[in-house]
Amino acid sequence: MEDQEVYETFLQDNGIASKVAPVTVLCALDRLFDATGVAEVKVGAKTLTLPIQAVDLEHVEALCRPFRPKVPTKRDMIAGQWKTIIDEANEGYRDKLTEYNMLYAHTTACFGLAVDILNARREVVWSADNSVHDVQQAVKALKDMGLVLNQVVSLNRAINELTALVQDQQLQD
Repeated sequence: MEDQEVYETFLQDNGIASKVAPVTVLCALDRLFDATGVAEVKVGAKTLTLPIQAVDLEHVEALCRPFRPKVPTKRDMIAGQWKTIIDEANEGYRDKLTEYNMLYAHTTACFGLAVDILNARREVVWSADNSVHDVQQAVKALKDMGLVLNQVVSLNRAINELTALVQDQQLQD
């Protein structure tokens, strides 16, 4: 029996109805294992459909880490001893944390969008394959385009759902 016949028998025996040709070559340029989809974003009365891809959240975290604000501390006398405690109620810190969270959300969207993002000079500040990424310039470009928080949330919801599907599939395999 030829390999193709064995393969087709395997597909039929396992309840796979569609005929799929076996993969004979893997090439890095094919991006065969990328998990992709689309996200719909409301823009006025229109709906814009954007291609998205699953995101490695470790990469998002690594790129955002330099922008994360340091938690302030203060010294207080507690039970007769001076102690250093974290001051999460510090207003300046809370403002910086809000800015960081916005940057993180925009960065996640940039990673998940399967399109190049260009600045006003038409330079790529974030590439679809995530090989080029200038966090601050990409966020500025998105804001200059008029992207608002509700749209970022919609994008990130779709990106996170796609990423979760991929992770669940990997856990099952």
